[in-house]
Amino acid sequence: ELQWSFGINPEVPVINLTTKDRTLLAYACSHVVVIYNYISREMLSLVGHHNAVETLSTSRDSKWLLSANFGKDSMVIVWDTEKG
Repeated sequence: ELQWSFGINPEVPVINLTTKDRTLLAYACSHVVVIYNYISREMLSLVGHHNAVETLSTSRDSKWLLSANFGKDSMVIVWDTEKG
């Protein structure tokens, strides 16, 4: 199980998932999407891509996070930000 990720893909924007009930950011780190709580400094690694994550997007209420990669075996994954 992945415990911690170092680095960030500067080509993919950081997504602010903060609401009145939580303080979260999402960003791409190679093949992993990271949801980071910047108050508690806890990190949740969302693993599932076979290639580097190229784009991130979120629903208006920040409940759903979409990640996509391109290339061989490209994928689009929709993540529940409350459950991972």
